[in-house]
Amino acid sequence: MPISLELKRKIVRSVDDLPPIPRVVMKMKELMMAPNCSAKHIADLVSQDQALASKVLKLANSPYFGVIRTISSIQQGVAFLGFNTLHNLVLASSLFGMYEKELKGYKMAKGALWEHSIYSAFAAQSLAESVGNKAVRETAFTAGLIHDVGKLVMSLYISEVFQSIMDLVERDGLQFLEAEKKLLGFDHAEIGSEVARKWRFPPALVNAIRYHHAPQLASSDADLVSIVHLSDAACLMMGKGSGVDGGYYPIDGLALQTLKMKEDDLQKLILRLTSSVNPAILEV
Repeated sequence: MPISLELKRKIVRSVDDLPPIPRVVMKMKELMMAPNCSAKHIADLVSQDQALASKVLKLANSPYFGVIRTISSIQQGVAFLGFNTLHNLVLASSLFGMYEKELKGYKMAKGALWEHSIYSAFAAQSLAESVGNKAVRETAFTAGLIHDVGKLVMSLYISEVFQSIMDLVERDGLQFLEAEKKLLGFDHAEIGSEVARKWRFPPALVNAIRYHHAPQLASSDADLVSIVHLSDAACLMMGKGSGVDGGYYPIDGLALQTLKMKEDDLQKLILRLTSSVNPAILEV
């Protein structure tokens, strides 16, 4: 049996083995869609888990959000940040346990995936502010946060064929991602989109994960795909959470064109992230 088919079967099974999105995240989304939802409803739900509430407050008080006075309760956080932002912070806090792990297959140290993902989430949210589509603005943070979720599944199996991938990189001059796909027949972006489907995320978010390395291949959701691609690139340029596959990351010109940006704008984004995202929020 070809190695790619054998591994793909194992990896697909591993997608099914991933834990579901925590119930509080799904329940919060349901509450937000209810016509009579109030700040108290949201606050009561989050406050049922004191550890989660504490983590959310820590994130909410990050300088990134420009809080003038300390947010000391979840209800204050809802009032100041709004439902969608609080939902994003609950999701981020809930995923921390999975994301902080070392990913040996990608040579990512403990905490590196979390660092890269949380910075990417804030970067995506920042880029989305200039997009007219409300749905894109509401989804961008989540898309940035989970764009590399496929690495959680792939890491173990990449270890099995790591040297073969590096041989392709060194011999043929391929990027790690290209070598990953050439050897296995798929890459972490494809596997990540399967995880997003399992977690019942909307199709636009599935597409953003699937095509974040190749925006030119996406047939829809161009704004969100481009946002995630450029957020990923900006964070790798900052050296945030890059593993063995992050050494060279070509920026897709179509993504810049779609968002009416220039490469200089990425430098401005990097400066904003550097000054406003406090590293302490990584230790939730």
